[in-house]
Amino acid sequence: MGVYIHVPFCKSRCRYCDFYSTASLQAMDDWSQAILDEISLMEKPKGKGVDTLYFGGGTPSLLDADVIGRIVDAVDSRYGIRQGAEITLEANPGSVSPHKLMEFRHAGVNRLHFGIQSLDEQELCFLGRSHSVKEALDAWDAGRRAGFFNMGLDLIYGLPGQGRVFWESGLKKALSLGPDHLSLYMLSIESDTPMGRDLEAGVLSAPDESMVADLLRFTLYYMDAAGYPWYEVSSFARGEEFQSRHNLGYWEKKICLGFGPGAHSYIHPLRWSNAPDLAFYINSVRQKQLPRILEEPLTRDGEQIEGFYLGFRTRKGLDIQAWDTAFGGSFHTEYGGLLDYYEQKGFLICDSRFCRLTVEGMVFLDAVTAAFCCS
Repeated sequence: MGVYIHVPFCKSRCRYCDFYSTASLQAMDDWSQAILDEISLMEKPKGKGVDTLYFGGGTPSLLDADVIGRIVDAVDSRYGIRQGAEITLEANPGSVSPHKLMEFRHAGVNRLHFGIQSLDEQELCFLGRSHSVKEALDAWDAGRRAGFFNMGLDLIYGLPGQGRVFWESGLKKALSLGPDHLSLYMLSIESDTPMGRDLEAGVLSAPDESMVADLLRFTLYYMDAAGYPWYEVSSFARGEEFQSRHNLGYWEKKICLGFGPGAHSYIHPLRWSNAPDLAFYINSVRQKQLPRILEEPLTRDGEQIEGFYLGFRTRKGLDIQAWDTAFGGSFHTEYGGLLDYYEQKGFLICDSRFCRLTVEGMVFLDAVTAAFCCS
């Protein structure tokens, strides 16, 4: 199973971010104690050990390494961390030093993922990032020198007016660093963010849809040719051993326990989430109560919808045999008309085991998925 730790602290909020976080660092000690207490409260799934542990946020690299170490030890004591487990820490370039990165490695972290987002100063300013290009490059170099042999980075594309030429230039700069993994995310402008409010006020124009489609198509082909084949629509690795095992667990619907305010968990067929409220989270755990606000057992229809959304976004595709076993009947028979239609359009390729989207199909991922969900 996987374990996710949500670290809700940031020095400042980025203009596009809608993840739960706070720019106040005052409650970090209370949060770290609450995490340890929540781990002790959460029941262990029978017969499962932890294969992936992921510190996300927020800015996990704001934490001291001894806090990371205590959480790793608590997860191991409560659930058992398997030998060779993937332990990932998300890091922002402006929040680390060479010494701190070495301490993270000694605390058990073996996979480092930098939220670089761009290697262009103007784009960093537009996104509201607090680091410079130089800080990003220095942090990357420090991570390698600290002994991390599995390092990845995030980039955001599809910025208004960006275009293919500027995006290709950014990709080349990133690839010159020799990353093991890249997460390349299309900019999503959510309403409850500074960028979303600018869009609503007319201060900002939304990216052109045809340009966005072209950038996605270009990215998937370009990264394949560069030796970083995509294994999920936004995820690229220079070898199968560098694919994010934790994220694969989400897409393959493996057990995941989430800790911290706003964290989500899944044990078939139940999904639940913690309140995205730091004070509520800390107070609940102090009272020996799990801070859940939503528990939802998935219905058959809900599981099928999730199956489409999760399966189609991966390169491997939707597992037809697993589908037939889970839901009975025949996938090919039930969805034969849609399969024929999208195969003729060049969006789908199906065999007896998997049904997967082509690159062109990935450009229309949401529309294709919605068609299957509504049929």
